Amino acid sequence: MFRTITFLVACAVGARASQEGILPLSSFRLESLGIGESGRVVVTGAQNEKREIVALRVVAFGKEFSVPPEKLAGLAELRANGIRISYEGGYPGLGGERIYVQLQMGFTSSTHRQALITVTEEGKIDVGPVESPGAPSVGRPATRLPPSSGPSPSAASLARSSERGGQVAAEERSETLRILVPWRCATDRLLMVTHLTGPFGGRGDFIRGADGQTSYLLPLHPSSKDPSVGAGRAETVRIIAYCPGQQIATLELLDLDNQRSPEVAIPFIALPARRAQCRIEFPDNFPKRRFELVAIYMANSEHQFFRIFDGFLTQFEVLRTLVPESGEAQLVIPDFSRDRFTTNQTEGNSIHFSAYDMETGNPAFELSPEELPAHEVLPDTLILRASPHREATHRGD
Repeated sequence: MFRTITFLVACAVGARASQEGILPLSSFRLESLGIGESGRVVVTGAQNEKREIVALRVVAFGKEFSVPPEKLAGLAELRANGIRISYEGGYPGLGGERIYVQLQMGFTSSTHRQALITVTEEGKIDVGPVESPGAPSVGRPATRLPPSSGPSPSAASLARSSERGGQVAAEERSETLRILVPWRCATDRLLMVTHLTGPFGGRGDFIRGADGQTSYLLPLHPSSKDPSVGAGRAETVRIIAYCPGQQIATLELLDLDNQRSPEVAIPFIALPARRAQCRIEFPDNFPKRRFELVAIYMANSEHQFFRIFDGFLTQFEVLRTLVPESGEAQLVIPDFSRDRFTTNQTEGNSIHFSAYDMETGNPAFELSPEELPAHEVLPDTLILRASPHREATHRGD
């Protein structure tokens, strides 16, 4: 079971379908009956042949809002083929009620680019920048609650317990572990890989973070449809957690029967970033073009920490950036040479570099060296040599 679940994590950050291409939206209309005080919500818009958003209108709170063309101009690089809409009730003095429209470009495996449009009941319209999920989000700051107000309904609705089979009844709370993370890690880039052992054997899973959420529930009675997997309460829990800007954190609870508190905090510690100049060397007969450079942290020492012998590896996306045709770019990447998890392991972890086509998301070409030891200091100038990728597909504009 653990192999299967961990494989999902690996696919979430690294997989690409060799023939999959985006279908840009020409026009779109989404409609919701609404929740809370949003009223009926309708989002309509259009994208031209140059893949520029040329119109976007939101109906909510019984009013109609049109995003000005000058604000839509910043979305030229998005090439949207997907949309999400949501509502936040807000708090007095902290922005009030608002509608979020997130435009996305991506594939079945992952989202590559996104932009967040915020419309408040008072008519304020904010269009965030086009960014990659692999980069720190600047589109929407985490909502900070008034000191005495407690958890907001929107945060509670995000609780992982509901994703794992409905609301947790009061009498069952002792059978879950509440995992707390600091506000700086209240982001959808948070990833916690868990491994439980007990009468059922071993069970691996992962918890993906959500913007503005600092509390997650981990059931200690993992369920399974596999009749060969036994029942029972977990006896041990081990967690590996990644949050941008923080050292990779680990947590071990080896005696859950005598665990005094149903809450634990992930011990994140700040990790500085390192800046490096990246230069791609192309062969003379190789066409230069823009591409996305992606760096993945390969946690080879995961097996050692989880006390397992095999299985797929946990992977964390630590960099996603656009490299222009010149092949030169400034990189800002975590300095894992100062990360305790990385330097304390006997099995060497590594950073894997890949290049992806901007249009299709397919592998663009091979990079050499493909991997660097994670514990080593990244050189001031990182030189990567490009060579044709046998699985790359090229499509003209």
